[in-house]
Amino acid sequence: MKEKTGGFQMKTKLLLGVALLSVGLSVAPPTIVEVEAQTTHVSDPALRNSYPYNLSHYLEVNVGSGQTKKGSAILIAPNTLLTAAHVVADDGTGRVTSQTWSGNAVWGDASPYYELSEIKRTNTFNPFIPMPGYGGTWDASRDVALVKITTPSRKTQTANTANARLGIYRNTYDLVGRQFLMVSNSINLYGRWEYEYGTITEVRYDGLLQTNITGVKGQSGSPVVVDGRIIGVVSNIDSNSKIVITPLTMEMKTQLFDKNGIKNIDIY
Repeated sequence: MKEKTGGFQMKTKLLLGVALLSVGLSVAPPTIVEVEAQTTHVSDPALRNSYPYNLSHYLEVNVGSGQTKKGSAILIAPNTLLTAAHVVADDGTGRVTSQTWSGNAVWGDASPYYELSEIKRTNTFNPFIPMPGYGGTWDASRDVALVKITTPSRKTQTANTANARLGIYRNTYDLVGRQFLMVSNSINLYGRWEYEYGTITEVRYDGLLQTNITGVKGQSGSPVVVDGRIIGVVSNIDSNSKIVITPLTMEMKTQLFDKNGIKNIDIY
C-alpha cells in the first residue's frame, strides 16, 4: 500500500541506458528499457521540515574532463552526506581519482542559485570518502560513501540532524517484508525532491536487498528508511528495473562510520 502525505502523485517515464542509477557516465552498453517511477513530491510543509525529508540533498560531483556524476544524498551529521560510492568514485577501480576535486549539494528542492553547498578537495583533505575496499560498480555490497560539505548553504547549515539515525541489521533477512520510505533528489523526477514507499521482498544471493518499486537515474544514494532508521542506500536496479538496496553493515560501521565520527547508529 502506498501512503500519500500531501503533495501529489506523479509518474515519470524515461529510457534507462545503464543499470546504475547515477547520472553522467555510462558504465555498460545501453539496454533500452522503458520504466515508470511513482513518487510523491515533498510539498507538505510538515514533511519539508521533518526527518528524513528535511535532510535530503541533490548531489553533483565533478570527476574531470568536464564530466559529472549526479545522485541523491542525505545529511546524517552536520555537513556530512551519505550516498552511494559509485556517485563519487571511479567505476572501474572504486577509488576517487585525482581529477575529482569538487562537487555541489542542494537542499530539498531549493534553487541552486541560492542554496548551493560547495564541496572542495585540497592537497590535504579529500571530502569524498567511499567505503574502504570498494572496488567499483561490480562491488555493490560496499556501494556506500560519505561526502563532507566544505561550504554549506544556509539551509544545509541549519538543517537539524539530531533525528538522523542509521540502522544496521546483523541478520538482513529480518528486513524481508518490511515497508520502507525512500527519499530521492533527482533531476529525472518531476519535482526533483520526491518520496515513495516500497517493500523489501528478498535478500539476494549477493547480500543486496530486492524491492518492489521501480527506479530512475539519479536515485542512487537515496536513503532507505525503516522505522525511522536509515538501513541502506539505493545503489542499483535489477533486470526488471526494480530498485536494489545496499544495506548498511557492521563492516561499514567499523571501517567507514566510526573512523569518520558517525556515532548515531543502532544495531539490531
